[in-house]
Amino acid sequence: QASTAGETPKSKDTEPKIFMISGLTQQAKKSVTQDIRRLGGTVMDKQSWDKRCTHLITDEVKRVEKTLAACASGRWVVTVEYVKASLRAKRFVDEKQYEHGASGGRRDDESHAHRGNELLPDTPHRCRILRETVPALNGGLFSGMKALVALADNRKTDIVVRVLDSGGAAQVATCSGAPATDQLQSATAVFVDANQFEGVKKHASTTGASVYTSDSLSGLLSCGHFDAEDGLYKFE
Repeated sequence: QASTAGETPKSKDTEPKIFMISGLTQQAKKSVTQDIRRLGGTVMDKQSWDKRCTHLITDEVKRVEKTLAACASGRWVVTVEYVKASLRAKRFVDEKQYEHGASGGRRDDESHAHRGNELLPDTPHRCRILRETVPALNGGLFSGMKALVALADNRKTDIVVRVLDSGGAAQVATCSGAPATDQLQSATAVFVDANQFEGVKKHASTTGASVYTSDSLSGLLSCGHFDAEDGLYKFE
């Protein structure tokens, strides 16, 4: 967006950088936190994902809430070296060189991700690129999704809800037990326990809703695609 006369254009360097940290030892986390604050950034020390976060610092791409949510929202997921390089430069440097997956290593066995076991290594990069290049996904990879989360475990339900919300889902409803027909009809995506998957998928076949297990969030982020006809990000 062009600035008007007398205004100073907002540069990338002046945009607030809000960090979360995942998977580091307490000592490493303390050191990284101090370095980020020295550079003028903000660190949120929280167990659960916060939608205000712009950068996730982690040394491994693992299937944990913060990484799933960062990918779903298309945020930067970078290594600790990003902070070290920024400290040497005395300013925040360009993230691309330090982004997980930017080097392109990947996909020997995509079916592994489809089983939902792990996130593939380049998932953070591909998710960020999708958010930045597909206008319909500007709010996150789950933009427009009307999700129904039907899981027995309340803690897992809360995590899945936060990940979907971080990805811009238009609606996230929950229920316990097998979803009713009217619930399926109002959803575009349903997340169920593995032992409910086949039954719910058969039940949902006439509604057009996609059915996933909760663990397949990893595979959805790693290997899904944008369906231009439906305007949704999905597996099929």
